[in-house]
Amino acid sequence: MKQHYLPQFYLDNFVDAESPPGHAPYLWVFSKKTGAWRRRAPKNLAIKADFYTFYEKNQEKRQELEQALSILDGKTASIFREKISLQKPLDRGERGIVAEFLGRMLLLVRSFRQSVDAFLCDSFSQQMAMLATNPALFEEFRNGHLKPLDDEISRGLKPEDIHPKHWKIGVNQNYSLSLILAELSRVKAKVARMSWTFLVSGRDAPFVTGDSPFSMIDPGRLDSSIGHGLANPEIEVSFPVSSGFTLLATWKTGLPDYVPVRSKTVAKLNRRQVSFARDFVVACKPTFPGDDALSSVDHTSSGGRSSRGTG
Repeated sequence: MKQHYLPQFYLDNFVDAESPPGHAPYLWVFSKKTGAWRRRAPKNLAIKADFYTFYEKNQEKRQELEQALSILDGKTASIFREKISLQKPLDRGERGIVAEFLGRMLLLVRSFRQSVDAFLCDSFSQQMAMLATNPALFEEFRNGHLKPLDDEISRGLKPEDIHPKHWKIGVNQNYSLSLILAELSRVKAKVARMSWTFLVSGRDAPFVTGDSPFSMIDPGRLDSSIGHGLANPEIEVSFPVSSGFTLLATWKTGLPDYVPVRSKTVAKLNRRQVSFARDFVVACKPTFPGDDALSSVDHTSSGGRSSRGTG
């Protein structure tokens, strides 16, 4: 089952308003690997088969996560359309829905999943290598964990047999998704408590997005990966809602619900999106404030900033 890790309704907010008559609306997509722009229909972008699928032991597929996200996306789309686009204040319930959607767009996008899976594989590889090179630790592991499961296998196993160089290590998708979903409620709660303001720009200075649209930085520590979690009192979250609106969330109080911004501010936020994007940037047109950041992209390897701790 093909599933969007960036919802189609969300991508629809960044289509080119000047699409030729008779053509389906399209986005401009910049590949960080090739350095080239291409036009893509929203329905054909950010798709991966069974990305949200859970599997039973017999490999039967369960789609309850996909169904739950579809409901969340529908509610969020209504809020974007009926409140944010009209610059109306959100009530507490609507803020909760948008906060959950932001958590989904941080934790359940492909780039974050890849980072989580890579971390789990690396951690497991290190543990296997440690057991393979430490006989005493190996005996403790064999007697405490393997023997109760299969005594015959445990007796014939030698330390070098479990060295990671002999194995192809992967991550169980059920386990990976379960870890991420456990974090989602915490992210939602923290984002909902922050102060929000929606930055508003015109068609001549559009916001852009990418495959890692939820960005958070400590503006005072741009050269450090430390302290970039949501609990940091100086953290600044930015999330492009559409080409005309970006949500800014901080722990500072007294922010207006909506505030118009100039091209200079749009450029700063767009450069941030380019930086955080792992594989591609999405825009309503191939030129935008801050597009100079595209020229500094290393096309020899895709990948934006490394995965951020949610804190």
